[in-house]
Amino acid sequence: MKINNRLLKILNFLEKKPETNIKEISAYLDISERSVRYEIENLNFLLGLNNLPPVKKGSKGSILFDREVKNENLTVFLDNIDTCSKEERIRYIKLIFLSEETVNISSLARSLDVSRTTVRADIKEITAEFSSDNVIVIDNKLYLSEKNIRNLILKYFHEDLIQFYYYNKETMDKNMLLDYFYPYISDLNITYLKQFIDDILIKLKNNANNFHEYTFTYLILLYIRVKNNKKIQKVENESFLYNTGEYHIIAEELEKLETKIKIKFSKEERLLLCDYILGFLSYSYNTSIFEYWIKTEVIIKNLINKVNTHTQINISGDEELLSSLLSHIKPTIYRLKNNLAVEDDIYIEAVEAYPELFNIIKNALFELEELIGKKIPDSEIALFTLHFLASLERNKENKRKKVILICGGGYGTSMLVAGQIKQNYNLEIIDTISYMQFLDYDISNIDLVITTLKLRKDAKRHIEIPLIKISPFFTYNDQKKLSRFLMKKKFSDEKLQTILKIIEKNSIVKNRNTLISELSEALTEKSRDKETKEVKDLLYFISKEKSTLVKDKISWEKALEICGNMLVKTRDVSEKYIDEIHNLTENFGSHFVLENGIAIPHGEVGKNVFNSSISILLSKKPVIFPEGKKAFLIFFISAKTTKDHLKSVEDIMELSRNKEFLDEISLVKNSDLIIKTIAKYLK
Repeated sequence: MKINNRLLKILNFLEKKPETNIKEISAYLDISERSVRYEIENLNFLLGLNNLPPVKKGSKGSILFDREVKNENLTVFLDNIDTCSKEERIRYIKLIFLSEETVNISSLARSLDVSRTTVRADIKEITAEFSSDNVIVIDNKLYLSEKNIRNLILKYFHEDLIQFYYYNKETMDKNMLLDYFYPYISDLNITYLKQFIDDILIKLKNNANNFHEYTFTYLILLYIRVKNNKKIQKVENESFLYNTGEYHIIAEELEKLETKIKIKFSKEERLLLCDYILGFLSYSYNTSIFEYWIKTEVIIKNLINKVNTHTQINISGDEELLSSLLSHIKPTIYRLKNNLAVEDDIYIEAVEAYPELFNIIKNALFELEELIGKKIPDSEIALFTLHFLASLERNKENKRKKVILICGGGYGTSMLVAGQIKQNYNLEIIDTISYMQFLDYDISNIDLVITTLKLRKDAKRHIEIPLIKISPFFTYNDQKKLSRFLMKKKFSDEKLQTILKIIEKNSIVKNRNTLISELSEALTEKSRDKETKEVKDLLYFISKEKSTLVKDKISWEKALEICGNMLVKTRDVSEKYIDEIHNLTENFGSHFVLENGIAIPHGEVGKNVFNSSISILLSKKPVIFPEGKKAFLIFFISAKTTKDHLKSVEDIMELSRNKEFLDEISLVKNSDLIIKTIAKYLK
């Protein structure tokens, strides 16, 4: 039987200290007391199989390990236990990735009892697989919506979750994945979930057996995610779902379930549960088709690509089209399965001037017709055609839009997003400027203004072009805002297609989607490398003389003063530069505070600056900036030109996403180690 490394550590601890308690083991292994109890249950199960005395649990969490076990029998017992295989290890890491949205290499290496190199290799394999599901992984951190995280957990771990449907502590197979899930549901009465499903089926007048399993796995996952405060914030087609009869049946029964399991589900969670159940019912209980309901995006992208091959205008990168069709497809399927018609004449008349496009879309929808087992009427095809017509109109002008970026000093936070924007969108960044420069800037030839600052009303008055406020982190919401005005770049261009054809002609391609994704990334990296070649990095600008450690609590004003004075002393800036950053912070807030407690305050390019430089302040107690933002590591930046810190700001961003670096730098006890620790993680 295979067990995890955590159980072995508990066993080793009990060997050394036979009389102990749950709390002590929990503190030693740095895991929850609930997890300790669960592992001891597993240990007793294994000891029983080997005819060895169990661990006895006394009152108030006390533990007594039988000394009879501490003999040669224990060695035999340990020799008979297998560690996990590579396949099991990869599945476990994948589960940690999806469940916790990040992984710690050192922690995984310890818990799996393998080297950090092995874990890195596993992660590389997993991220390649994730790329085929359009999952973004940066610095071992997952960037994915909560709904899509649940979709992937269901995709990869449905068979594991379903074991809890037939749960029997004595007979159920034990493995690392079930060990991970079990502590979260140990206090859940499974019978309540089964009863909920039975009641739903009766009211929906259905009796499909496999409906039980699929609904059960989602309910288990829903319970675990909500209990871990991982909640759905928004549901597509909210109005459509709310107005179905099924939603009100589900909501009524869910209220009863909430009382029994003592957990409250939001309206969004109820709507999403309705979405899954409707998906199952709409696809006639076909298991493989149910997976397509979860991944409607795949269907829509296939549809767009098929239509795109027949049009003169490239619409393959139109995010607005993708979004609108995603909202459209589920109500369409629901109408078809329930024989609910739309008004034929209105929509058919609207597209009758475009018979060629109508027929292209009609042919492209054949796959969807086969999938749902229903013929799609012309009135529904006309609705799809309207979406494609809007896209073709949007993309008529294929010119690159001219954009300016604004931040407090004309670089810094804007630079963080500039690279991402250029990489992802078809545009030309004309300039990166400060707020003060923007007030007098000629925008007559500019199509779009993007800012990381919250601009005052007086600055917006003279603007007649779109102005988009985004964060320095280029989040999913930022991308949604930008996609309304900008076309996303597609790396399936002529160069990529040429390379792809050469590869397919001379070799066997195992996974075409993964190949396209990796080629796109490689081409992008090559382009980015050209831009950053011979650019000075963070280590070029920092030094021991320009870094300090502060142990006492200080104000943000004092922190800026300390940082600034280090650069005044090295004659990199004048004292007026400190005042400028102070004023920018008071007027526009602390937009320069990044994620995970790192800040990059900076002033205007070239103004009161003698040399491009960076000072560092590490504070043992968080510095509280305006708007309540906290930072413990401050990189105070001065720049002679906007290009001077292209690489150094990128390095700082990389550090801000590295949990191991953040943990280690927070433990530094003297200023001598600040530069050494930074260098360790950048080399």
